[in-house]
Amino acid sequence: MDNKTIFTKTTKGLGEALGKTKALSRDFRNILKEIDGKASVEQLHSKLDYMAEAKLQDALAMLAGGDYIREFASQEVAVDDELDFTLDASPDDALTALTMGAFLRELSAPGDGEQASNTIQKKARIDEILAKERLEPRARKDAEELAIKKAIEQV
Repeated sequence: MDNKTIFTKTTKGLGEALGKTKALSRDFRNILKEIDGKASVEQLHSKLDYMAEAKLQDALAMLAGGDYIREFASQEVAVDDELDFTLDASPDDALTALTMGAFLRELSAPGDGEQASNTIQKKARIDEILAKERLEPRARKDAEELAIKKAIEQV
């Protein structure tokens, strides 16, 4: 282990550091309390300046052997793969895929386009008629109420 190594507590080590178990001596518990998963061995030695470096190294080795701590392995992320959104496509896939230009040409093809626009116009006309039929009884009722009000006002 070198001075750049970072250790983190295991569940067993956390229980010991919190005082739930008493299997370790006070010196070892003090070392466990300083291990936070961020500080390197060098930083631990500066925090525990009363302890010789060789003794700290031996204590860390004993704690690691007893499964109280383990070496913290930060995940190495490959920079190339981190934000790579490209598709792995072969030239054959590109030839068979429907492109936007082909899609627009299909839409503007004569015959089908006229038929589609006629269908859309017919559907719009049907929607208009249905809306009128739904509103017609209400309009009739409103007209009757208005006629009654005018008749009452004239009397």
